[in-house]
Amino acid sequence: MNRHERRKNKGKGIEDKKFFEALASAIKVHETRSFNKAESIYKRLLVTHPQSYELNRHIGILYQDSGRVEESFDFFVKCIEKNPRGFEAYNNMGTSYIIVKEYDLAIQCFIQSLSISNNYYPAVNNLASLYARRGDGEKSLEYSKTLLQIDPNNPNTISTHAKSLILNHDINKAIDLMESLVRDYPNNEEFQINLATAYREIGDFKKSKKIVDIGFKNLFKKRLNNEPVKNLIQFFAQYAGDKKNLLDEQEIEFFAGRLNSSDLNIDQKITLARGFFEYFRNIENFDKSYEYLEIMNKLCSKIDEYDVKKEKILFDKLASNKDYPTIQKKGNSIIPIFICGMPRSGTTLCEQILSSHTEVYGAGELRYLLQLTKLQDVVNNPETSNIEKYIKNIETKETLVSVREEYLKMLANINRRGERYICDKMPHNFLLIDLIRFILPEAKIIYCKRKPADNCFSLLTQRFVEGRHLYCYNQKTLAKYYQFHTNLMNVWLKKFKKDIFILDNENLVNDQKNITAQLLKFCGLDWEENCIEFYKNRRQVRTASLEQVRQPINKKSIGAWENYKSHLTEMIEVLEKNAT
Repeated sequence: MNRHERRKNKGKGIEDKKFFEALASAIKVHETRSFNKAESIYKRLLVTHPQSYELNRHIGILYQDSGRVEESFDFFVKCIEKNPRGFEAYNNMGTSYIIVKEYDLAIQCFIQSLSISNNYYPAVNNLASLYARRGDGEKSLEYSKTLLQIDPNNPNTISTHAKSLILNHDINKAIDLMESLVRDYPNNEEFQINLATAYREIGDFKKSKKIVDIGFKNLFKKRLNNEPVKNLIQFFAQYAGDKKNLLDEQEIEFFAGRLNSSDLNIDQKITLARGFFEYFRNIENFDKSYEYLEIMNKLCSKIDEYDVKKEKILFDKLASNKDYPTIQKKGNSIIPIFICGMPRSGTTLCEQILSSHTEVYGAGELRYLLQLTKLQDVVNNPETSNIEKYIKNIETKETLVSVREEYLKMLANINRRGERYICDKMPHNFLLIDLIRFILPEAKIIYCKRKPADNCFSLLTQRFVEGRHLYCYNQKTLAKYYQFHTNLMNVWLKKFKKDIFILDNENLVNDQKNITAQLLKFCGLDWEENCIEFYKNRRQVRTASLEQVRQPINKKSIGAWENYKSHLTEMIEVLEKNAT
């Protein structure tokens, strides 16, 4: 209950001492995750105190925690109707919107909470975390810095800020902060799994494995003893995905059963299913592995609707001739290298090779160009009206000049060591190749490609950030999207063939030194032996290929789809039909 409500009810007997004691007791029960017992106490209190702001708010939180999130909204709305300045309830409602994937509404709730109480820590922390989850490093860092002003010594502040630093290409500082948190709070599972994940991103798999292996066994033991634990699902996924680990029968039975549990949200079930897919793939039980892959993709498909027909309209519009006006291009000392293609086509490997060169900085997947051109909005919502608005906007001189200058400025800001070349390996920049050629003629463009079945199967096995690459969770839509991409690239290659280097993954694997030499020559770079030993490069990698690029080139991923051939008939049929 906030101070306003307490003053209002003082002396009226509405919120008496016994009620406060009973509510505090119920909250303690709730915190032990004894949801049924806590609900029983809350509901008894609701009979005598139906208008209590704090009681209704905690019932809403209970329904969040127990997987009944839709019911939670009624209680938060009731809180806000009773107290329109209830910033806590707005924040709680925002959390419910995150659970149901309504991120824009969640942001509105958090901002409304802060408009009432501008330093309300939970709302600021939720905004920083949500923007990090959506890959918006700039916004995440902005709010994490606000947390540092509000409560700099709070361990959650340090944790949130560290995750924001990772998104902003400062992983070494982030790891320093995370290591200090694990030392100071050795029993905090969230801090441990965050550090393990960060170690993986810089290729320190030994340290990551130690944290995951010990943490998983300890947490599972606690869970069997009915002790409250957090992050067990995340530990399971990393433990099960490690080729060196074997699950025992008790572990398999327990976690397989959890997939049907009503108290796990859809994200947790997706994480579980993918962990099992990787585990059974590693032990070469491919039929069982596919069973869990199918579960994962069906769950992912439930989160967001996807219409492949709208994508066809977008690709056709992008392939049409544009009427770009002539613009004046100011001089620039940085040479961007765009590494484009479908995700999982070898873009991370290409960047790892190039960033091993002393003149090249690998900046990873930058959303700058998609955001500056507003194409990101169209990709998120490919309605015809949005597509037409994008095309009209991008053909203005003011927009073109602004996009060029802002993009180069953004590159300069992240180029801390002053390299001459900067890699932008956002795969979907392939949508913008004609624009890149026009506004950034000094840029180098590399198109990465793999055999269609290899590329599509690899995509089918991934779980991407919510709202992105929705075409990947269904065999038919995935194969159709792949063909849209091929058709568009054929247009670009016909127009700009001499200006695009085609990096065929199979050719690189079979003739590494020669293809690497050709790649460096295309970019205007001298030969350096480091580019052959790219796997020694300790730069940050945040994609699904983070393990592969820490190893010498090998043929393990070529033809991997054939182990699942009997399950991939829909995908193969569409790919073969489009190939003829």
